[in-house]
Amino acid sequence: MEKHKGKKFVMFIVLAPIAVVGIGYGFMWLWNWLIPSLFSGPLINFWQAVGLIALSKVLFGGCHSGRKCKCCNSGGGSIGGNWRKKWESMPEEKKEKMKAYCKTWSNMNQESTTTKPEKDENSN
Repeated sequence: MEKHKGKKFVMFIVLAPIAVVGIGYGFMWLWNWLIPSLFSGPLINFWQAVGLIALSKVLFGGCHSGRKCKCCNSGGGSIGGNWRKKWESMPEEKKEKMKAYCKTWSNMNQESTTTKPEKDENSN
């Protein structure tokens, strides 16, 4: 068992940098091919590409590793993955309060999107 751990560690040490370089250069190439021509964006170098990948993982990736994670306390990595269990174990009184709150929030949201601001008489 210990031999396999050592082999896995060595393989990780060897393959991780290769993967980072390959993915980083692939991302850089794709960015430099598409972004400047489509959006008149800047060209980026390798380290900027690796930084963008890391930043996007932090902002959008979460911990979608399939294991139980600390950030969202669920097995699948989705934030609030236990909501159905929580809802089913919630007392009826609390459920009704939650439904009323969501309904008022929904009504406020609809009013803000459907009403147009009135024109100020002083503005041109």
